[in-house]
Amino acid sequence: MNIFRISVFLILTVCVILGEVWLANHPGEVTVHWRGYRIDTSVAIILHVVAFLIAVVALAYRFWSALRRAPQQIRLRGQLRRERRGYDALSQGLIAAAAGDSTGALRQAKKAGVLLNSPPIAKLLTAQAAELNGDKTLAREHFQALADDPQTALLGIRGLMEQARNSGNSKEALRLADEAYRLRPDAEGLLEQRLELQIGGNYWADAEATVQEAVKRKEMDAEEGAKRRAAMMFEQARLAMLSQEHGRAVSLLQAATKLHPQFIAGQAKLAEQLGAMNKVRRASRIIEKCWATTPHPSLAAVYRALEPELDALAQVKRFEALFECNSGHVESHLALAEAALAAELWGQARTHLVKVSESGITPRLCRLMATLEEAQFQDRDKAQHWLAQTSMAEPDRAWLCGSCGAESATWQVRCSNCGVFNGFAWGKPPKVVRLSQNVRDHLIEDLPG
Repeated sequence: MNIFRISVFLILTVCVILGEVWLANHPGEVTVHWRGYRIDTSVAIILHVVAFLIAVVALAYRFWSALRRAPQQIRLRGQLRRERRGYDALSQGLIAAAAGDSTGALRQAKKAGVLLNSPPIAKLLTAQAAELNGDKTLAREHFQALADDPQTALLGIRGLMEQARNSGNSKEALRLADEAYRLRPDAEGLLEQRLELQIGGNYWADAEATVQEAVKRKEMDAEEGAKRRAAMMFEQARLAMLSQEHGRAVSLLQAATKLHPQFIAGQAKLAEQLGAMNKVRRASRIIEKCWATTPHPSLAAVYRALEPELDALAQVKRFEALFECNSGHVESHLALAEAALAAELWGQARTHLVKVSESGITPRLCRLMATLEEAQFQDRDKAQHWLAQTSMAEPDRAWLCGSCGAESATWQVRCSNCGVFNGFAWGKPPKVVRLSQNVRDHLIEDLPG
């Protein structure tokens, strides 16, 4: 910029010099007659006088303009100084809030609000500082002020929503989440927050619609969405059964298992419900089809309960048919072994239990072997030997919460320990070994101090 100005100045200087030289080389006379006066002068002087008058007029105009703009300039400079102080206060307030200094943050927020005429960010800072300071009423007032402004409505509504969630008012929080979603459905994280509130309030149909929307907008993986929807349908079916709406329950469970065919709890519950409606053959086919891909103890339990009137030998025949659906799986051997034990077919039971032992010793296998030894040979010593191994055996598979690691005998839609939704998966829990008293004593002695 300075080089440009210097260049312009040099060009103008050269032009003036060239003009002066030209006038010197081309002199001329000028005579003026005015009101009885005669003025004789040169062209150069006339031009210099005209240039001087133009310069005087230009300077006078600039001076007059400066005087005219002076009050506005003074006000503007004062406003700029005020804004600078306001933004400094805002910065200090944000730093204080980040450091957990609620009193300092609130003081700076109020100062910024006065200096900046309460801009949205100052209101937000005041609300957050008030929350840090425990003043929920003041925080709510400022969040409400933000919500009332169309430009900051989403910010205010989300602040009010968090307040409602923290105070345990989930119904109000969900209402605000719905309002925020109508305002800005594409707001980051809003869909997930809304879904959490719907799940927390057991609004399963609404939650299912939200999951569909999340998958449609590619905010959730399609496979994960299918699993979540299946779990939500399962809960809707459970509520329908409590209301004696068995037809609706079956429809929901069918939809759930169609969405997620490996949903073991859904398949078992569907078969159980069909069995209660005297549709035993259809229920059996469902379990047999599911057993071919995902054998599970709960499926075997439902399969056994579908025809409770059958004697033990007839049950063995049914379980032999189930066994053929997936003959190489450990659960198939265990299910048939249990049926054979009930029918006192000791040799068949032992054959399948020995086959299971090749995959590892588990507490469930130990208990079945103990039952077999005592029932077949009345050998209490061998039975006790097997039972003694349960503490050292590899743990049986169970339903495990992926969030907190809690173990459950049955699948749960929501973990009773940490509350996470659809977090249970079938797996092997960590092995826990009970130490003898002597080992514990030695370990305690080896501890430092």
